[in-house]
Amino acid sequence: VGRGKAFDALVYFRNIFTPLACFAIGLITASLYSVNSRSAIVTLGVIALVFGYCEMMFGLDFLSVVNGDEYIERQLTKQINSGYWEKFLKETGFVLRGLEDVMMTRLFNIPGSGDILPLVFRLNGPNFHPISFAYSLAIISIWLAFQNRYTFLILSMPLLLTIGSKGAMVAVLMMIMLKIANAILPSRVAILGCLTAATAYIILAITYGKYVGDYHVLGFFAGVRDFFGNPAGMGLGFGGILSSSVAEKLDWSRSQGQGVADIPVESAVGVLLYQMGICAFVYFGFMFSIARKCVKIYLTQKNADALCGFMLITILGVNGVLQEEAFFSPLALGFVFLLVGQTLGLNFAKKPA
Repeated sequence: VGRGKAFDALVYFRNIFTPLACFAIGLITASLYSVNSRSAIVTLGVIALVFGYCEMMFGLDFLSVVNGDEYIERQLTKQINSGYWEKFLKETGFVLRGLEDVMMTRLFNIPGSGDILPLVFRLNGPNFHPISFAYSLAIISIWLAFQNRYTFLILSMPLLLTIGSKGAMVAVLMMIMLKIANAILPSRVAILGCLTAATAYIILAITYGKYVGDYHVLGFFAGVRDFFGNPAGMGLGFGGILSSSVAEKLDWSRSQGQGVADIPVESAVGVLLYQMGICAFVYFGFMFSIARKCVKIYLTQKNADALCGFMLITILGVNGVLQEEAFFSPLALGFVFLLVGQTLGLNFAKKPA
């Protein structure tokens, strides 16, 4: 494979370590101090809502006010200089005409749907990343909904639908299903139902993705293939969509023909298996142990935040099979681990010394 780049290794070290650091921050601060983060999180959420609605109503005109159009144009220039759009033209026949072309996408971007779904102006949010923006809105909505506060969820839905992040919307739907099940069934049965639904969802998504040649699924298969080929792992920075050399190594037409990508990309689970090998299961095991702890706290104390933490870790775990953002975006797993760390920290603080 050749020697990797130190910058790529640092990028993925940051991506892997950030959620763990967020968990530690939430755990330590909540166990030592009196923490009430609701007002701060709601305030940040309202700012994100206002930004999102301005972007949805005024598009590039609003982005030009905050220099967002210039930021996106610079990212586009990097892609053009790397030859990405020239390669995309040869593979699909799509001709890039301007900045607005990269801002438009099919609703939910479902592979194999063709032109059935309408084109929408995909919102980027204050952090200029649609998927991360969607996860931040969804996580705040879910966290508040478990506290029986639904206003933020209602206000967020138009933005979530416009952004069209499948992972974020699945999280919202899972929250609704779990709350309904928990209201009419014993808690243990509702929790088991959540796990069953998450398992069924990822099996169906992988099956459908393999059928239509979805690159998220092909990237996951590449990670599994290469894990069995080298269980020790290749090392941080190899593979993954954020690696600087990934565009040179990928040929999606060939990958779709083979039913597996050339290297693992677009799947956090696949990338972790490829980079960390068997050590990736330490990371997965940590997520499982935290989710299990949340279940224990909820069953003994009926702490709604603990149930929320279990659900979010579960759905991000399965989303990580099909998205790198689910694990590697600080506004996804990092945000969830911050909230869960705070929940566990407050629980420890209540126990007698």
